Amino acid sequence: MEKILFTAGFLVLAELIALTTARADDNYLGAAAVLQKLAKAASPDAKPKDESSATTRLKGDIETFKKQAAMLKPDEAAQAWLALLDRQAKLAPADLRRVYEQMAEKDGFNPQEIWNALPPPPAWDGLQKLVEARPPAKGKAQAREHALRLLAHTLVADRAAQTKDIAGLEALFTKLDENEAYALANALDRIGEAMIENSDDAEATMKMLERRLARLNADDFRQEFSVPDLVQLVGKEKAGAFLRRALAKANVEIQIDQGEETQQLARRLALEMMDKLKSPQWKLACSLDAAPLYEALEKKFAQADDTETNVPPEPNVPVVDHARQLNRGGSSQREAQTYYFFGLIVAGREKDAVALARQLGRGDDVYLPPDALKSLERAGHTRALHDFFRELLSQNPDLPFWDEYIQLAAKVGETDKMLELARTAAAREDLSNKHRNLIRQNLYKALLAADQVDEGIKEIRQTLAYKDIKL
Repeated sequence: MEKILFTAGFLVLAELIALTTARADDNYLGAAAVLQKLAKAASPDAKPKDESSATTRLKGDIETFKKQAAMLKPDEAAQAWLALLDRQAKLAPADLRRVYEQMAEKDGFNPQEIWNALPPPPAWDGLQKLVEARPPAKGKAQAREHALRLLAHTLVADRAAQTKDIAGLEALFTKLDENEAYALANALDRIGEAMIENSDDAEATMKMLERRLARLNADDFRQEFSVPDLVQLVGKEKAGAFLRRALAKANVEIQIDQGEETQQLARRLALEMMDKLKSPQWKLACSLDAAPLYEALEKKFAQADDTETNVPPEPNVPVVDHARQLNRGGSSQREAQTYYFFGLIVAGREKDAVALARQLGRGDDVYLPPDALKSLERAGHTRALHDFFRELLSQNPDLPFWDEYIQLAAKVGETDKMLELARTAAAREDLSNKHRNLIRQNLYKALLAADQVDEGIKEIRQTLAYKDIKL
């Protein structure tokens, strides 16, 4: 429940309160007396201040409530907190502008403080009753009221009411402008993901997924669509039918974090539907056994961008088609490329792996996912990785894979050979000063990792002799 609470309740309310305008509610005017009682208890001799800023007064009242709310009865605490929340939502546009201008200041008003002031669990039942008793809202305020209900029902773990609240929020899209609808959609996606992860209700989960899928607009930018372990939840047939509909959507990138069977099914379907795919599914290709899918995606979706790169091919290196877009595109594509790189090594496709490594090494931000390395090591491929990187760096010492090689050498017990190779590479005269100095940095790290402290310090001193090197 804790994950649902912080993901669903706080995030969606924080966004919706910023978007919508609250209405005055006479039912909560009595809370002012409660806040006055708290302020008096906190500073009995203090005189009332004539503050002209609504945000300044609200900030002070929230701070007072946080410090003194424990002395209130649960129902009073719920009533007072809800009154503060309503006041924050009713800030005038000019006040809101000042809020965002002053958030970075030490004494500025931070809208997030209202969530830190949420009363403790004994007040949650009372808060639920107060929220449910509020009269129906009109216009844009409906989104806020549905969100408030969602928060209240999340606090008391009423799953049936949560589902109803989300359906109510989804029905409001046509009443919001484009920016408001976009923010609401993002918030609802996070809510849905959290609730799906904590649910074993297959029917409710599928309805929520179908609503999310139907809401996605083909005209929007590419959107990540998180899918749970559907094979485990509803079986392979229903899971396959849903995944086919999701894969056929434009600007939708599917993400599956759990469920090996579901991941394999999605990869197989994406490969089968390649001609029908409207968006590249790079996240599905982030797997060591996804080489066919990666190559098919690269062939279909990367060709259109070929004219944007002016990087010449390596001389005398057999660069295969699938290496065209390395170090370009979004983060999911780059991650898929590195998984593909590891997959080539394991599959014994050394020629392709070398060509790909050289292309990767020409980028400024090479990143090899630690999870992929760990997966390979667990599968018994540590030696194969070590041997590949050793041979690669023997021939291409200027490539940025020394950190990975150093770690692998320690794991297979060949630190001495690794140090010998690093020293030899650092001494080569055919390298640029930049590459030689980068190798020296890796060398002193390797020496220190091998407990050769004196040698490591000596290498650090030599490295510091180069003014353009930063440790």
